[in-house]
Amino acid sequence: MWKKSELLQKVKDVIKKDPFMIQDTVAVLTQVSYREVRLDEIKSLQAIQKAVYQDRSSWSRYAFLAELNGNKPIKYIVADYRGTIIGFGGIRIEDSNAHITNLAVLPDYQGNGIGSNLLEQLLVFAENCEVQTLSLEVRTSNDKAQRLYKTIGFNVTKTEPNYYRDGEDAYFMRLDKRVQGE
Repeated sequence: MWKKSELLQKVKDVIKKDPFMIQDTVAVLTQVSYREVRLDEIKSLQAIQKAVYQDRSSWSRYAFLAELNGNKPIKYIVADYRGTIIGFGGIRIEDSNAHITNLAVLPDYQGNGIGSNLLEQLLVFAENCEVQTLSLEVRTSNDKAQRLYKTIGFNVTKTEPNYYRDGEDAYFMRLDKRVQGE
């Protein structure tokens, strides 16, 4: 069984790692609100992806609409800072697996715990859906994201060559539910 408190504590510990950024982090985090995405915000999500991934792996409007209107349980959350969407995260439930489909924060706001907070909310949704595993793909060059995921307990299960449209490889990562008593 996942120990929700342990997973969430690991996320919170990631937020606290850099003592020199605490003041800036607190200033930003106290003004960030989190809520579910609205369909009229797809352009903002695409803009965030383009800024974060240098336009290498942005989803189309159709891909977002298909995801948000699909028949599988999903949760998409935005981070709103003073009326501007600065990050978002998404998760889809597929049988006993929760697949993290997106997690992106604008570069100017990275390092303030926003990605960790988004991930924490996605983990709570997964826990409430009683899934057995969590999975995701991450670019092999995205060291920041890999560190965050590994801190929480994700492990690389596979490297997929040429996974992204630009030819970059991906790591497939997975977090298994722990057996109760471990």
